[in-house]
Amino acid sequence: MIKIMAVLKRKDGMSREDFIAYWRTTHIPMVKTLPGLRKFVCNVVVDDFQQQNYPAVDQFDGCSELYFDDVEAADRAFNSEQGRINGADALHFIGRRLFLCTETVDVTEIVPTPRT
Repeated sequence: MIKIMAVLKRKDGMSREDFIAYWRTTHIPMVKTLPGLRKFVCNVVVDDFQQQNYPAVDQFDGCSELYFDDVEAADRAFNSEQGRINGADALHFIGRRLFLCTETVDVTEIVPTPRT
């Protein structure tokens, strides 16, 4: 399985609230119809944490994770009719996409960090 990640920044002039609302209510339902999509994760940046702890870091609004069986399945999805529709829709609310990457994850055990 592979994961494609996109780091997202809202369009200039769009409020954070409008960006999140559009992403969740309009765009994500469309993304869920991509052929071959196995899992989708929407990560919204915790704005207060980022500003307080990382003031020098560029401000982003979210990150999406799309899981497919393999690179070929992802290519088919993004090149499908629905993939093209989703790409056009993204232009309505995303001002900057930093990168897309594929990742193969092999984790056998995750040990929680004790809270102090």
